[in-house]
Amino acid sequence: MITGVVVIFNVWLKRLEVTKKESIAQTIDKYSIWLYPVMYFAAFALVAFLFVR
Repeated sequence: MITGVVVIFNVWLKRLEVTKKESIAQTIDKYSIWLYPVMYFAAFALVAFLFVR
């Protein structure tokens, strides 16, 4: 599920670049680089909490 969201997110960033909104795409990409591992860990922690009690 996370990989699917990442693929959709990357397509969206590429479309921003193609439509000449590169500065917005770069800003979003800058934050997503550190947000991705945080969200991945949060999803793992949530699954562990819900199913491994």
